Amino acid sequence: MPHRNDKCPLVNKCQIHPWIRYMLIIVAEKAKILSLDDGIPRFDTDKDPHRTCLIAERSNVTSKNGSEMENLKSIFNVNQSYLDLQLEWFAKLKSLEVLQLGRWLVSSTHHIEVRSESFLKGLRTQKGLKYLSLRGVSRITELPSFIGELVSLEILDLKACHNLETLPADIVSLKKLTHLDVSEYYLLESMPKGLGKLLRLQVLKGFIIGSSQETTIGIEDLRKLEKLERLSIHIGSESVINNEFKKLEGLRNVRCLEISWGVVREDQFLRESLHFPPGLEKLHLQGIPHDTMPEWLNPSRLENLDKLYIMGANLGSLGQVQTEEQHWNVKYLILKYTDKLQIDKQTVRKLFPSIEYAKKVRWIKGGGTSTTAGRELIDFELNN
Repeated sequence: MPHRNDKCPLVNKCQIHPWIRYMLIIVAEKAKILSLDDGIPRFDTDKDPHRTCLIAERSNVTSKNGSEMENLKSIFNVNQSYLDLQLEWFAKLKSLEVLQLGRWLVSSTHHIEVRSESFLKGLRTQKGLKYLSLRGVSRITELPSFIGELVSLEILDLKACHNLETLPADIVSLKKLTHLDVSEYYLLESMPKGLGKLLRLQVLKGFIIGSSQETTIGIEDLRKLEKLERLSIHIGSESVINNEFKKLEGLRNVRCLEISWGVVREDQFLRESLHFPPGLEKLHLQGIPHDTMPEWLNPSRLENLDKLYIMGANLGSLGQVQTEEQHWNVKYLILKYTDKLQIDKQTVRKLFPSIEYAKKVRWIKGGGTSTTAGRELIDFELNN
Protein backbone atom coordinates (compact mmCIF):
# COMPACT_ATOMS: atom_id res chain seq x y z
CA MET A 1 0.00 0.00 0.00
CA PRO A 2 1.30 3.55 -0.68
CA HIS A 3 2.73 5.15 2.45
CA ARG A 4 1.93 8.87 2.34
CA ASN A 5 1.84 11.75 4.77
CA ASP A 6 0.42 14.25 2.27
CA LYS A 7 -1.79 14.37 -0.83
CA CYS A 8 1.01 13.79 -3.33
CA PRO A 9 0.04 10.97 -5.73
CA LEU A 10 3.69 10.02 -6.28
CA VAL A 11 4.67 6.94 -4.28
CA ASN A 12 8.15 6.90 -2.75
CA LYS A 13 7.48 4.46 0.07
CA CYS A 14 5.17 1.49 0.49
CA GLN A 15 3.90 -0.56 3.38
CA ILE A 16 2.38 -4.03 3.51
CA HIS A 17 -1.07 -4.65 4.89
CA PRO A 18 -0.74 -6.61 8.17
CA TRP A 19 -2.71 -9.58 6.84
CA ILE A 20 -0.68 -9.71 3.64
CA ARG A 21 2.50 -9.57 5.72
CA TYR A 22 1.26 -12.43 7.87
CA MET A 23 0.53 -14.59 4.81
CA LEU A 24 3.90 -13.73 3.23
CA ILE A 25 5.68 -14.88 6.38
CA ILE A 26 3.80 -18.21 6.30
CA VAL A 27 4.73 -18.75 2.65
CA ALA A 28 8.36 -17.75 3.27
CA GLU A 29 8.67 -20.13 6.23
CA LYS A 30 7.18 -23.02 4.23
CA ALA A 31 9.64 -22.29 1.42
CA LYS A 32 12.41 -22.18 4.06
CA ILE A 33 13.47 -18.70 2.96
CA LEU A 34 13.41 -17.31 6.48
CA SER A 35 12.20 -17.85 10.02
CA LEU A 36 11.12 -15.39 12.71
CA ASP A 37 12.90 -15.14 16.03
CA ASP A 38 10.91 -12.91 18.42
CA GLY A 39 9.67 -10.97 15.41
CA ILE A 40 13.16 -10.55 13.91
CA PRO A 41 13.69 -12.26 10.54
CA ARG A 42 16.41 -14.85 10.30
CA PHE A 43 17.71 -16.24 7.05
CA ASP A 44 20.14 -18.80 8.44
CA THR A 45 17.70 -21.69 8.63
CA ASP A 46 19.04 -25.24 8.77
CA LYS A 47 17.45 -26.08 5.43
CA ASP A 48 18.83 -23.01 3.62
CA PRO A 49 22.63 -22.92 3.76
CA HIS A 50 22.96 -20.01 1.32
CA ARG A 51 21.70 -17.10 3.47
CA THR A 52 22.47 -15.73 6.90
CA CYS A 53 22.11 -12.47 8.79
CA LEU A 54 23.75 -10.36 11.47
CA ILE A 55 21.53 -9.91 14.53
CA ALA A 56 22.49 -7.98 17.65
CA GLU A 57 23.26 -10.18 20.65
CA ARG A 58 22.42 -13.40 18.82
CA SER A 59 24.34 -16.10 17.03
CA ASN A 60 25.21 -15.16 13.46
CA VAL A 61 27.65 -15.79 10.66
CA THR A 62 30.69 -15.51 12.93
CA SER A 63 29.65 -18.68 14.77
CA LYS A 64 29.33 -20.89 11.70
CA ASN A 65 31.85 -23.61 10.94
CA GLY A 66 33.98 -23.79 7.81
CA SER A 67 31.71 -26.02 5.73
CA GLU A 68 28.69 -23.82 6.46
CA MET A 69 30.60 -20.69 5.51
CA GLU A 70 31.64 -22.07 2.13
CA ASN A 71 28.02 -22.27 0.91
CA LEU A 72 26.94 -18.79 2.00
CA LYS A 73 25.84 -16.54 -0.86
CA SER A 74 24.13 -13.74 1.09
CA ILE A 75 24.89 -11.95 4.38
CA PHE A 76 22.42 -9.31 5.57
CA ASN A 77 22.86 -6.99 8.55
CA VAL A 78 19.45 -6.90 10.21
CA ASN A 79 20.17 -4.77 13.27
CA GLN A 80 23.80 -4.91 14.35
CA SER A 81 25.02 -1.38 15.08
CA TYR A 82 28.62 -2.31 15.97
CA LEU A 83 30.35 -4.60 13.52
CA ASP A 84 33.36 -6.59 14.66
CA LEU A 85 34.25 -8.59 11.58
CA GLN A 86 37.28 -10.84 11.40
CA LEU A 87 39.54 -11.57 8.46
CA GLU A 88 39.49 -15.26 9.29
CA TRP A 89 35.87 -15.87 8.34
CA PHE A 90 36.18 -13.91 5.10
CA ALA A 91 38.74 -16.49 4.00
CA LYS A 92 36.12 -19.22 4.52
CA LEU A 93 33.55 -17.55 2.29
CA LYS A 94 33.80 -19.18 -1.13
CA SER A 95 30.43 -18.37 -2.72
CA LEU A 96 29.51 -14.90 -1.41
CA GLU A 97 27.48 -12.74 -3.83
CA VAL A 98 25.59 -10.30 -1.56
CA LEU A 99 27.11 -8.45 1.41
CA GLN A 100 24.69 -5.95 2.98
CA LEU A 101 26.51 -4.47 5.98
CA GLY A 102 25.16 -0.93 5.74
CA ARG A 103 21.94 0.81 6.74
CA TRP A 104 18.77 -0.38 5.08
CA LEU A 105 16.17 1.32 7.28
CA VAL A 106 14.66 4.57 6.02
CA SER A 107 15.68 6.46 9.17
CA SER A 108 19.08 8.19 8.95
CA THR A 109 19.41 7.79 12.73
CA HIS A 110 20.01 4.07 12.31
CA HIS A 111 23.66 4.08 13.40
CA ILE A 112 26.22 1.51 12.25
CA GLU A 113 29.96 1.60 12.84
CA VAL A 114 32.87 -0.81 12.55
CA ARG A 115 35.35 -1.55 15.28
CA SER A 116 38.13 -1.64 12.71
CA GLU A 117 38.17 -1.13 8.96
CA SER A 118 40.84 -3.80 8.58
CA PHE A 119 38.11 -6.33 7.77
CA LEU A 120 37.91 -4.77 4.30
CA LYS A 121 41.14 -6.58 3.45
CA GLY A 122 39.11 -9.79 3.53
CA LEU A 123 37.09 -8.68 0.53
CA ARG A 124 40.03 -9.35 -1.75
CA THR A 125 39.13 -13.03 -2.05
CA GLN A 126 35.46 -12.39 -2.89
CA LYS A 127 35.69 -12.56 -6.67
CA GLY A 128 32.03 -13.57 -6.97
CA LEU A 129 30.67 -10.61 -4.98
CA LYS A 130 27.95 -8.79 -6.96
CA TYR A 131 26.44 -6.46 -4.33
CA LEU A 132 28.27 -4.54 -1.60
CA SER A 133 26.56 -2.04 0.71
CA LEU A 134 28.40 0.04 3.30
CA ARG A 135 25.65 2.68 3.41
CA GLY A 136 25.86 4.84 6.50
CA VAL A 137 28.70 2.85 8.09
CA SER A 138 30.95 5.04 10.23
CA ARG A 139 34.72 4.82 10.88
CA ILE A 140 35.65 3.67 7.38
CA THR A 141 38.14 6.24 6.11
CA GLU A 142 39.20 4.59 2.86
CA LEU A 143 38.50 1.65 0.61
CA PRO A 144 41.35 -0.69 -0.27
CA SER A 145 42.91 -0.19 -3.69
CA PHE A 146 42.18 -3.80 -4.65
CA ILE A 147 38.46 -2.95 -4.85
CA GLY A 148 39.00 -3.07 -8.61
CA GLU A 149 39.74 -6.80 -8.34
CA LEU A 150 36.11 -7.54 -7.42
CA VAL A 151 35.42 -8.29 -11.06
CA SER A 152 31.82 -9.46 -10.52
CA LEU A 153 30.65 -6.37 -8.58
CA GLU A 154 27.52 -4.80 -10.05
CA ILE A 155 26.21 -2.59 -7.20
CA LEU A 156 28.38 -0.53 -4.84
CA ASP A 157 26.45 1.48 -2.25
CA LEU A 158 28.59 3.95 -0.27
CA LYS A 159 25.88 6.49 0.48
CA ALA A 160 26.40 8.50 3.70
CA CYS A 161 29.77 6.96 4.52
CA HIS A 162 30.74 10.23 6.17
CA ASN A 163 34.30 9.27 7.13
CA LEU A 164 35.37 8.25 3.64
CA GLU A 165 37.69 10.83 2.11
CA THR A 166 38.52 9.46 -1.35
CA LEU A 167 37.49 6.86 -3.86
CA PRO A 168 40.34 4.59 -4.99
CA ALA A 169 41.37 5.02 -8.61
CA ASP A 170 41.02 1.25 -9.08
CA ILE A 171 37.26 1.56 -8.88
CA VAL A 172 37.29 2.25 -12.62
CA SER A 173 38.25 -1.40 -13.16
CA LEU A 174 34.79 -2.60 -12.08
CA LYS A 175 33.60 -3.19 -15.63
CA LYS A 176 30.32 -4.87 -14.56
CA LEU A 177 29.28 -2.03 -12.26
CA THR A 178 25.73 -0.79 -12.97
CA HIS A 179 25.00 1.22 -9.77
CA LEU A 180 27.40 3.50 -7.88
CA ASP A 181 26.08 5.62 -5.02
CA VAL A 182 28.47 8.01 -3.26
CA SER A 183 25.87 10.63 -2.34
CA GLU A 184 25.90 12.33 1.08
CA TYR A 185 29.66 11.81 1.06
CA TYR A 186 30.77 15.21 2.32
CA LEU A 187 34.56 14.77 2.49
CA LEU A 188 34.85 13.77 -1.14
CA GLU A 189 36.37 16.51 -3.32
CA SER A 190 36.68 14.83 -6.71
CA MET A 191 35.96 11.64 -8.64
CA PRO A 192 38.61 9.22 -9.89
CA LYS A 193 39.68 9.72 -13.48
CA GLY A 194 38.53 7.03 -15.86
CA LEU A 195 35.02 6.76 -14.43
CA GLY A 196 33.74 7.02 -18.00
CA LYS A 197 35.15 3.55 -18.64
CA LEU A 198 32.35 1.96 -16.60
CA LEU A 199 30.23 1.44 -19.69
CA ARG A 200 27.50 -0.58 -17.93
CA LEU A 201 26.77 2.16 -15.40
CA GLN A 202 23.04 2.94 -15.19
CA VAL A 203 22.91 4.89 -11.92
CA LEU A 204 25.55 7.34 -10.67
CA LYS A 205 24.71 9.30 -7.52
CA GLY A 206 27.02 11.83 -5.91
CA PHE A 207 29.17 12.80 -8.91
CA ILE A 208 31.42 15.65 -7.78
CA ILE A 209 32.64 18.56 -9.88
CA GLY A 210 35.75 19.48 -7.92
CA SER A 211 37.93 22.51 -7.50
CA SER A 212 41.08 21.52 -9.37
CA GLN A 213 41.21 21.29 -13.14
CA GLU A 214 44.26 19.04 -12.88
CA THR A 215 42.73 16.36 -10.64
CA THR A 216 39.02 16.52 -11.33
CA ILE A 217 36.96 14.95 -14.08
CA GLY A 218 33.89 16.56 -15.59
CA ILE A 219 30.67 15.78 -17.36
CA GLU A 220 32.57 15.34 -20.62
CA ASP A 221 34.09 12.16 -19.14
CA LEU A 222 30.62 10.61 -18.76
CA ARG A 223 29.52 10.96 -22.37
CA LYS A 224 30.48 7.37 -23.23
CA LEU A 225 28.10 6.03 -20.56
CA GLU A 226 25.28 5.29 -22.98
CA LYS A 227 23.34 3.24 -20.41
CA LEU A 228 23.34 5.97 -17.76
CA GLU A 229 19.74 6.82 -16.79
CA ARG A 230 20.03 8.44 -13.33
CA LEU A 231 22.66 11.02 -12.41
CA SER A 232 23.12 13.30 -9.41
CA ILE A 233 25.80 16.02 -9.42
CA HIS A 234 27.16 18.12 -6.57
CA ILE A 235 28.94 21.43 -7.20
CA GLY A 236 31.50 22.17 -4.49
CA SER A 237 32.16 25.60 -3.03
CA GLU A 238 35.36 26.09 -5.08
CA SER A 239 34.35 24.13 -8.13
CA VAL A 240 35.61 24.85 -11.62
CA ILE A 241 32.47 25.02 -13.77
CA ASN A 242 33.49 26.97 -16.87
CA ASN A 243 31.17 25.80 -19.66
CA GLU A 244 30.83 22.48 -17.85
CA PHE A 245 27.07 22.06 -18.02
CA LYS A 246 26.86 22.64 -21.75
CA LYS A 247 28.02 19.04 -22.06
CA LEU A 248 24.94 17.60 -20.33
CA GLU A 249 23.17 17.30 -23.66
CA GLY A 250 25.60 14.54 -24.58
CA LEU A 251 24.14 12.30 -21.85
CA ARG A 252 21.32 11.36 -24.15
CA ASN A 253 19.78 8.54 -22.11
CA VAL A 254 19.67 10.27 -18.72
CA ARG A 255 16.04 10.44 -17.54
CA CYS A 256 16.51 11.61 -13.96
CA LEU A 257 18.95 14.43 -13.10
CA GLU A 258 19.72 16.05 -9.75
CA ILE A 259 22.04 19.05 -9.34
CA SER A 260 22.95 20.52 -5.96
CA TRP A 261 25.22 23.45 -5.15
CA GLY A 262 27.36 24.07 -2.11
CA VAL A 263 28.26 27.60 -1.04
CA VAL A 264 29.16 29.06 -4.43
CA ARG A 265 30.16 32.66 -5.11
CA GLU A 266 27.76 34.42 -7.46
CA ASP A 267 30.53 35.17 -9.97
CA GLN A 268 31.13 31.40 -10.25
CA PHE A 269 27.50 30.64 -10.95
CA LEU A 270 26.70 29.30 -14.37
CA ARG A 271 25.03 31.95 -16.52
CA GLU A 272 25.53 30.52 -19.97
CA SER A 273 22.95 28.27 -21.60
CA LEU A 274 22.54 24.79 -20.21
CA HIS A 275 21.64 21.99 -22.61
CA PHE A 276 19.78 19.27 -20.76
CA PRO A 277 19.62 15.63 -21.84
CA PRO A 278 16.89 15.49 -24.51
CA GLY A 279 14.79 12.82 -22.80
CA LEU A 280 14.92 14.25 -19.28
CA GLU A 281 11.80 13.35 -17.28
CA LYS A 282 12.71 14.32 -13.72
CA LEU A 283 14.80 17.33 -12.62
CA HIS A 284 15.81 18.09 -9.03
CA LEU A 285 17.62 21.38 -8.30
CA GLN A 286 18.89 22.21 -4.84
CA GLY A 287 20.59 25.38 -3.61
CA ILE A 288 20.65 27.41 -6.85
CA PRO A 289 23.01 30.30 -5.88
CA HIS A 290 21.22 33.16 -7.64
CA ASP A 291 18.32 35.49 -6.99
CA THR A 292 16.49 34.83 -10.27
CA MET A 293 15.78 31.68 -12.18
CA PRO A 294 18.52 31.16 -14.81
CA GLU A 295 17.48 31.63 -18.41
CA TRP A 296 18.40 28.08 -19.23
CA LEU A 297 15.54 26.71 -17.13
CA ASN A 298 13.14 27.10 -20.00
CA PRO A 299 10.20 24.86 -20.95
CA SER A 300 11.34 24.79 -24.56
CA ARG A 301 14.53 23.04 -23.38
CA LEU A 302 12.64 20.56 -21.19
CA GLU A 303 9.74 19.40 -23.32
CA ASN A 304 9.68 15.87 -21.85
CA LEU A 305 10.00 16.97 -18.23
CA ASP A 306 7.35 15.35 -16.05
CA LYS A 307 8.58 16.12 -12.53
CA LEU A 308 10.29 19.31 -11.29
CA TYR A 309 11.61 19.58 -7.74
CA ILE A 310 13.32 22.78 -6.53
CA MET A 311 14.67 23.13 -3.01
CA GLY A 312 16.51 25.88 -1.17
CA ALA A 313 16.88 28.50 -3.89
CA ASN A 314 16.62 32.31 -3.88
CA LEU A 315 14.35 32.37 -6.89
CA GLY A 316 12.64 35.47 -8.20
CA SER A 317 10.74 33.72 -10.98
CA LEU A 318 9.93 30.21 -12.08
CA GLY A 319 11.45 29.75 -15.49
CA GLN A 320 11.36 31.82 -18.64
CA VAL A 321 7.99 31.69 -20.37
CA GLN A 322 8.12 34.15 -23.24
CA THR A 323 4.70 33.75 -24.88
CA GLU A 324 1.24 32.61 -23.95
CA GLU A 325 1.68 29.59 -26.20
CA GLN A 326 4.82 28.53 -24.34
CA HIS A 327 4.23 26.54 -21.17
CA TRP A 328 5.59 23.73 -19.07
CA ASN A 329 4.52 20.10 -19.61
CA VAL A 330 5.36 19.27 -15.99
CA LYS A 331 2.74 17.25 -14.10
CA TYR A 332 4.35 17.23 -10.64
CA LEU A 333 5.90 20.34 -9.07
CA ILE A 334 7.48 20.58 -5.60
CA LEU A 335 8.91 23.88 -4.29
CA LYS A 336 10.62 23.80 -0.89
CA TYR A 337 12.25 26.73 0.88
CA THR A 338 11.95 29.09 -2.10
CA ASP A 339 10.60 31.92 0.05
CA LYS A 340 11.38 34.76 -2.39
CA LEU A 341 9.32 33.14 -5.11
CA GLN A 342 5.90 34.78 -5.23
CA ILE A 343 3.62 32.22 -6.80
CA ASP A 344 0.11 30.93 -6.11
CA LYS A 345 -2.21 28.23 -7.39
CA GLN A 346 -3.55 30.39 -10.21
CA THR A 347 -0.05 31.14 -11.51
CA VAL A 348 0.90 27.48 -11.30
CA ARG A 349 -2.15 26.49 -13.34
CA LYS A 350 -1.27 29.10 -15.95
CA LEU A 351 2.39 28.12 -16.29
CA PHE A 352 1.72 24.39 -15.90
CA PRO A 353 -1.55 23.57 -17.68
CA SER A 354 -0.88 19.81 -17.38
CA ILE A 355 -0.26 19.98 -13.63
CA GLU A 356 -1.65 17.13 -11.53
CA TYR A 357 0.01 17.96 -8.23
CA ALA A 358 1.91 20.97 -6.89
CA LYS A 359 3.09 22.01 -3.45
CA LYS A 360 5.01 24.98 -2.08
CA VAL A 361 6.60 24.67 1.35
CA ARG A 362 8.53 27.22 3.39
CA TRP A 363 10.56 26.90 6.57
CA ILE A 364 9.47 28.76 9.67
CA LYS A 365 12.29 29.27 12.13
CA GLY A 366 11.55 28.34 15.69
CA GLY A 367 13.08 29.20 19.02
CA GLY A 368 16.17 27.72 20.59
CA THR A 369 19.81 27.73 19.61
CA SER A 370 19.63 24.92 17.07
CA THR A 371 19.95 26.03 13.45
CA THR A 372 17.43 23.35 12.50
CA ALA A 373 14.82 24.46 15.03
CA GLY A 374 11.58 25.27 13.30
CA ARG A 375 8.90 23.65 11.19
CA GLU A 376 7.57 23.40 7.67
CA LEU A 377 4.56 25.42 6.59
CA ILE A 378 2.64 24.59 3.41
CA ASP A 379 1.84 27.73 1.43
CA PHE A 380 -0.42 25.82 -0.93
CA GLU A 381 -1.07 22.30 -2.16
CA LEU A 382 -2.76 21.64 -5.47
CA ASN A 383 -4.08 18.19 -6.27
CA ASN A 384 -6.08 17.61 -9.42
